Amino acid sequence: MQARLNFFDQLKSQGVKVEVPKSEKFDLIDKAARGDVEAAFLLAEGYAKGTRDCEKSPEKARKWAGYAAKRGNEDAQRLLLSLGKGKSHRGR
Repeated sequence: MQARLNFFDQLKSQGVKVEVPKSEKFDLIDKAARGDVEAAFLLAEGYAKGTRDCEKSPEKARKWAGYAAKRGNEDAQRLLLSLGKGKSHRGR
């Protein structure tokens, strides 16, 4: 990743207009970290299905679905139920 950023920095220093590509997953993580509940749900769905640049990970899907569900997102609540129990986060 560092080499890629250096390459883009070199191009920029030569006056070339460059945009560093950002994956959908990292965009959603950024938004969810800022409190965007819909982004947290979309991230959970991505991890559940292996879409949105996310690797399939039921554990990460439960984490993000739990975050969104606790904040009232009904789609996240349904997704959490469909994912099953896995590791319980009760008492947190």
